[in-house]
Amino acid sequence: MKNIFKIGSILLLSAFIWTSCSQDLDPHGTAKFEVKTVKDAEGFKNGLYAQLRSVAYGGAALMSDIQADEFNATARFGNSLGSFHTWNGLQSNDSDLTSVWTSYYNVIKNANLLLSESAKLNLNELTTTEKELKDQSKLLTQYRGAAFATRAYCYFNLALRFCEFYDVNDAASGEKYGLPIHKVFNPKAHPSRSTLKETYDFIKQDLDSAALYLDGISGQAGSPEFTIDAIKAIQAQVAFYTSDYTKAIEKAEALVNAGTYKLYDSTVDQNALSYYWRYDEIQEDIVQLFVSNPNELSSTFGFYNGSAATALGKVYFTPNYLPTKATKDLFNCKLSESAINDSLDCRYRIYFQKQYVLTADGAGIEDDEVSIFTKFLGNPLLSDGLTNYQQAPKLLRIAEMYLILAESAFHIGEEGTALKYFNALRYSRGYIRSTSLAGTALLEAIKLERQRELMGEGKRLLDLRRWKQDVVRGETQNTKYLSGVGENDFTNLKVIYGSIEPGGKDYRQMVWGIPYNEMLLNKGVAGQQNPGWGDASSK
Repeated sequence: MKNIFKIGSILLLSAFIWTSCSQDLDPHGTAKFEVKTVKDAEGFKNGLYAQLRSVAYGGAALMSDIQADEFNATARFGNSLGSFHTWNGLQSNDSDLTSVWTSYYNVIKNANLLLSESAKLNLNELTTTEKELKDQSKLLTQYRGAAFATRAYCYFNLALRFCEFYDVNDAASGEKYGLPIHKVFNPKAHPSRSTLKETYDFIKQDLDSAALYLDGISGQAGSPEFTIDAIKAIQAQVAFYTSDYTKAIEKAEALVNAGTYKLYDSTVDQNALSYYWRYDEIQEDIVQLFVSNPNELSSTFGFYNGSAATALGKVYFTPNYLPTKATKDLFNCKLSESAINDSLDCRYRIYFQKQYVLTADGAGIEDDEVSIFTKFLGNPLLSDGLTNYQQAPKLLRIAEMYLILAESAFHIGEEGTALKYFNALRYSRGYIRSTSLAGTALLEAIKLERQRELMGEGKRLLDLRRWKQDVVRGETQNTKYLSGVGENDFTNLKVIYGSIEPGGKDYRQMVWGIPYNEMLLNKGVAGQQNPGWGDASSK
């Protein structure tokens, strides 16, 4: 029986509402839009970035991280994302799952509209001077580049979550199911799922087109829009996730070596990284999407900590999920290697804070043993009250490029290069450089560093699947605040890689099922559901 979400669905669905020329939430629906001037194209380009704000944070990242191993449901979570967290009763007709699919495809639909409509413009009829023609042509080229980049970004994120991983070195993996590809806006089209190779070929083609159109748009730290550097970053991600490690190194190294995006140096200022996350500083960001209160806001990660209010003169939170103690301990240098300035990774005080927590019975408790997840606590400059969890989405970060470089170099046998980039990131976060890590120990250290740096950004489930590792929730924080204590679906969750338990956990559900509504409306995908999901029509 499908779980009923008391809170989560409302929060997540609201996170996917955006301002655009089409409010239709059906990717097969119709939309009426015409680009008659370059100004019209600019308006629609701005709409695409508004839509990106809605899919960059929130839903997809929350769901995959809640499904993984870093968080525990609290006693007051109200079954919010319960089927994802417990791996129990997860069906393809889940409303939150459907929202992720539909949201990305709606962005794709509008990117297709911009591309098709802008191609019809005759600039000679719209301009009176050669300078005007040149200026208008330059702007239109940039807007089309943004549309290609946006479409590639959305298809890539859909493929990561709803398809198996594609290995460019394994031809057989390329024949597995990819995505239904909408190359142009056509509400009557019902494409079948392409092969995985065809899906990634299309993504790469879009990125090549974006690079061509954005060639003159140089990168700068904190750019609110796609630049040529942003395209390199996405190309590095695509290559990395498809095991094309040489290409991943080429693209990521170009960004690191350019020096445009610098890691904060915690040996100089331990608070710099804190300001980066809390106040939307830009030094490490390749793209940081624009937000403004009250009209241009983003989806958020406020779901973790619920509402914030005051009681007895204190600020309190009502968290749905708490980070596990096992995850917190990853940032304790006493348990690993020594820190430069103190016993904790400088990220610890950013990600985990002791706060006044409202428990399930309504009592307010401040507990030295319990921390909430505060990496995305919200920028105070964007809130009129305690917090609305609003932050400018950090769409592409240079720190991830260092991680891609370290792991990619290791996989092609260049351990010296892997250690170089691993140490660079670790040192910036407050650790001494390692001189002895090698072999399996180096790879495991890189994996742990990836977990630390990217916590809460929707990467963890993807990494566990990519590494073919079990999903195991480690030691909890104080159990009196948690739900399902001691139960295999909650605090004792263990999903073994490759396992299929009759009537129970199915590791294949790390790859999300094609939503039932898509299977129903798009006859082209009939019989093309992912393994482990089945037919949700009667659920």
